[in-house]
Amino acid sequence: MAELAIQSLAKTGILDRHFSVKTDGQMITLPLLRDPTEVEIDELQKLVPSASLSVEDFEPRKRHPRTLQEALATTVSADVLSRLPKSFDIVGDITILELDSELAAYQTIIAEAIMEVHPNVRSVFAKSGEVSGAERIRPLRYITGENRTLTIHKEYGCLLATTLHRASEGCADGREG
Repeated sequence: MAELAIQSLAKTGILDRHFSVKTDGQMITLPLLRDPTEVEIDELQKLVPSASLSVEDFEPRKRHPRTLQEALATTVSADVLSRLPKSFDIVGDITILELDSELAAYQTIIAEAIMEVHPNVRSVFAKSGEVSGAERIRPLRYITGENRTLTIHKEYGCLLATTLHRASEGCADGREG
């Protein structure tokens, strides 16, 4: 029945999604933008006969940043924001960054921001050298999170156990071939 109440209040536009729903296990309390009209109360009580009105305090909903720039907007300067990497690799639950020397001083806050934007990420590493050897291995440097390189990567429906410090690197950047 709670879902019916949520749908009804959302449809009328009075459900306040900026605040968290409260529950005590038996009953839920929903935050509203305004007092409902008599018609809105009647419609809600047709769907949920036990619905009632009360005045409550609600906790603001925690909103996770959606981009790296958004996560760091209040932490670093505009100059640093403009130099952030436009992309990075995520393999399983591990991120691999390529940071220029000017961003090295910010590597930990950048890595923590990535983990905030991507809650599935558990470890962040930085590329720390060039691809080398017949196996085409690139050295990695641990930054933050769980200090491990073993992960489970899903590709085309297959689960692959991968150890990143032993994994070969392809020529995705187009400079090699």
